[in-house]
Amino acid sequence: MAYVPNLRFRSFSENWTRYCASDLLESVTTNSLTWDDLNYDSGIVKNIHYGLIHKGFTETCISDKNPLIPWINGEKALKNYTLVGLGDLILADASEDRKDVGKPIEIIDTHCVTVSGLHTIHAKDKTDYFIPGYKGFYFQSSSMKNQIYKIANGSKIYGISPNAFNELYISIPNKNEQAKIVDLLIKIEERISTQNKIIEDYSLLKDSIIHQTFSMDYTKVKLSALLTEVSVRNKEEHINNVLSVSNKLGFIKQSEQFEDREVASNDTSNYKIVSKGDYAYNPARINVGSIARLIHYDKGIISPMYSCFRIDLNKITYTYFDMFLNSSSFNRQLNKRLEGSVRQCLTFEGMLSMSIELPPIEIQKSISDKIDMLNDIIKIEIDYRTALIKQKQYLLNNLFI
Repeated sequence: MAYVPNLRFRSFSENWTRYCASDLLESVTTNSLTWDDLNYDSGIVKNIHYGLIHKGFTETCISDKNPLIPWINGEKALKNYTLVGLGDLILADASEDRKDVGKPIEIIDTHCVTVSGLHTIHAKDKTDYFIPGYKGFYFQSSSMKNQIYKIANGSKIYGISPNAFNELYISIPNKNEQAKIVDLLIKIEERISTQNKIIEDYSLLKDSIIHQTFSMDYTKVKLSALLTEVSVRNKEEHINNVLSVSNKLGFIKQSEQFEDREVASNDTSNYKIVSKGDYAYNPARINVGSIARLIHYDKGIISPMYSCFRIDLNKITYTYFDMFLNSSSFNRQLNKRLEGSVRQCLTFEGMLSMSIELPPIEIQKSISDKIDMLNDIIKIEIDYRTALIKQKQYLLNNLFI
């Protein structure tokens, strides 16, 4: 029976070979230095912290010259250590998310004196079966991740130890096929990185326009002249579209925000009714961005803890007000009006007391058109990045056994 992946390059037909990971890899000693022991200014030895694998590196195959890798503070210099070398695999051995245990990077370029640090497994090849990069991508494949998921243990924090190599299996094609796989996946990751830069540049342009707009000497108007509170209740319980406000996604169905539990009361008669174009914010979370305009639904209901309002479209455009919510002017005023000791809140009265730099409606519309165009471009670029990430995941799931 053929032992081959679901997807492969046409020029290859040979069976792959399956090995126990412990026959191919050996783990070496790592250190337990924390971020307090590291710096980005200077040093002799660099240190790969597991936090960089989870949240820092955007590509699988890296050079130890990567500027994200910090130096070890002089007084913490290690006496005994194993250097990171070409083709070494570094795994994050712990995570709050079980699916991220064993997240990898692989070193494909070495120029510095570098060691592997806290909560990592540093593995070196026992054989010459691999080309640089193959292991890093293999450990992201569903074939390997499913194996790690089964053996990761813990309650709040899941983890694996170097002994896991005795329970994990790696399947390998010949080196020419490995090279084709690695080359393709590296190119996709590079394109994703380019896409991130494109999105970042457009976002910076948008932020610059917002900053410039609210630095202009326009007439300042109190929000009390522009906003009207919305407090109509769902007394007849005719509306059952229960919504929440996410600081990243805006208005979403409450069932999507709290997938693992039902948080809405069985009695929604006291919930507030919101219509398309209305705004809502969580008074205790507005400082982390929990405010949004209802766009995707005609109507919904939201917990009475939210403050809801609509704007006077004869005086201000939706986009211009959204710009204000993302401006430093709004954030400065917000921080001055937060109340409370343990959990700071913004009352609706506090919101109404804010001021906004308000040009004539014709100027607002002109500025809004530019921002709307940028928002459309950014969405297109984000959608394309999402497609690239899905493509990479599909390849990881099908190019390996």
